[in-house]
Amino acid sequence: MLQSIRINKFAIFANSNLEFSPGVNIIIGENGTGKTLLLKAIYADAKFRKERSEGKFITGLEELHKNESLLSTLGIDGEYADSFLKNVEFYVDPVKGRSLSTNCNTVFIPAKEMLTHANGLLAMKEKYGKNMPFDITLLDIIKNAQGWRLKETPPIAKRIEPLIKNSIDGTVDVRDDGSFWMEKSDGTSIPFSMEAEGLRRLGLIWQLLMNGSINENSLVLWDEPESSLNPSNLPLVASIIMELQRNCVQLIITTHEYNLARYIDIMRKKEDKVKFISLYKEKNTVSYSYADSFLKLQPNSIDDAGERLYKDVIQKSMEDLHDE
Repeated sequence: MLQSIRINKFAIFANSNLEFSPGVNIIIGENGTGKTLLLKAIYADAKFRKERSEGKFITGLEELHKNESLLSTLGIDGEYADSFLKNVEFYVDPVKGRSLSTNCNTVFIPAKEMLTHANGLLAMKEKYGKNMPFDITLLDIIKNAQGWRLKETPPIAKRIEPLIKNSIDGTVDVRDDGSFWMEKSDGTSIPFSMEAEGLRRLGLIWQLLMNGSINENSLVLWDEPESSLNPSNLPLVASIIMELQRNCVQLIITTHEYNLARYIDIMRKKEDKVKFISLYKEKNTVSYSYADSFLKLQPNSIDDAGERLYKDVIQKSMEDLHDE
């Protein structure tokens, strides 16, 4: 379980020591404050440690340049990779003995929906290798989703699976060729390319739960869960997030969505572990702050945007009244 990240000097971060809740961590901030970069750094470290522990390459900076997973995940060249290895440190929970490299299954869920063209993207990866114009997170999620469904519904999914199934009006099927289909409740089959993107994203979560990619030992890095979703589905997403942390899944999530953050606040119970983290620019670097509820978080770029809209609405109403 990830406790904290200490960043000396890497990209836009300097002298940062971010601490995480063992449950849900909601990261907010304006564009360019490093939210997605932070998720990718965590994922890159997990892959780097796992490959090193499996003996896929020799430890050392000279080998770091050959490590396609780390470089491609971060989208950086060798110089920045050196900086990453030297200046970014990760701390895990020693009490429970869970490691990001072995026992903990780390899953990165990108903001982009990647399953529609899964086979084509994997074929391009096989052909172009390091020259593939996609980072590893976008390809890894395809591989995770292509895992065969378990014979029985995992305990972690029993409360969540029916909710998603009802929302997407069916289930997800992975064909022998690795393509993804929606199996609707009326018996029809629809290729992913013909389904609404928001429903495909919900279907991805269903599949990751049903094939065991997300389990009780997982660290889930979820970039903008609200992407492509109608606001009516945000209570479902919030329910999924809260139920996962109640089943010992640690989640680190980025969002720009006010309603998602507020639903998590509303749904949390006394025993739930939730932390809100604000990233904001200050003197050409990124600073951070914490709160145990969304409305207590300062600065709060999402809440500030809502207040600006409210003021603009009032101003517009006053102008309309004056014109009449």
